[in-house]
Amino acid sequence: MANFTEIIPGIGLGDLKFGATFQQVRNALGEPDDIGKSEFDDEESGEVITSEMWTWADLDLQAHFDEDDNFRMGMLSASSSIYTLFGMRLFGRKEAEVIAMLQPHGFGAYEEEEIDFEDEENAPEGKILAFNDKEIEFWFENGKLTEIQWAPLWADDETCIWPE
Repeated sequence: MANFTEIIPGIGLGDLKFGATFQQVRNALGEPDDIGKSEFDDEESGEVITSEMWTWADLDLQAHFDEDDNFRMGMLSASSSIYTLFGMRLFGRKEAEVIAMLQPHGFGAYEEEEIDFEDEENAPEGKILAFNDKEIEFWFENGKLTEIQWAPLWADDETCIWPE
């Protein structure tokens, strides 16, 4: 039986690997509930890049596809306790606890960024812990983990390491 609940840094989600095509993702997860499309300006080339974000509401999961990656799956975002990392359930845990649980798995230096939810009334406090060498971010609201975003690793600024 296929596994689609284990977060694997740099690789994907269980048996679903970064670099998967639209059809491979559909085959694995089913039809998304929503497909959002956006465009952004590539600072280096000056070109407009199209991006798609697929959402499965019942899975609390999003997959991201960018035109400059030939619309291969290049990032995932999960926000449910069904997802594990190294077999550990991290969602809902406090920041210090998450950091302590990650350290035995080679997670060392990270960058912190405060999140400003100024658009929301009674906005929660937010923070992102980014482990850039692992291409993974942990999002906290009011001190508890609410989302994990991860992507494939990069050999350098230009070369993505797509899992095989």
